[in-house]
Amino acid sequence: MITNGSSLSIQTSGRPNLQDALSDWFTNFKIGTIVKTVVDFQLQEVVTYLEYQAVYQPFTTKQLQVKPEGQRAFDWHTLHVKGTDVEFCLDDVVIIRGKRCRIMQKFEWREYGYTEYQTIEDYGQAMRASLSDSVKVSEALT
Repeated sequence: MITNGSSLSIQTSGRPNLQDALSDWFTNFKIGTIVKTVVDFQLQEVVTYLEYQAVYQPFTTKQLQVKPEGQRAFDWHTLHVKGTDVEFCLDDVVIIRGKRCRIMQKFEWREYGYTEYQTIEDYGQAMRASLSDSVKVSEALT
């Protein structure tokens, strides 16, 4: 018997189950979250690294063509993070593969179990992004 959308019950969502396909796609990924605080009238940045199941891929040519003319030369990537408890916000600065990246767009796919972020390399103030230095700083505050 051939089944299609008309044979599904009302309680069935009708969305394809992508859980198995996505599970094979994701890998362990360390992402540093930068938290800015003011201490003695000085801005300090503390980096906390956590491990996520994620995929990090560059934009396709078609995706870059949609961006405004001046932004096409920047380093754009798509970050897929598995799990629905990950909460990076728009304009957050994170460290991915040693580079500072700013979260520019967020797409929630909770029904599929992941969140998609569009990131751009943040050419702002340079800071050390080495894992060992950053972890020492974040551990000292806890």
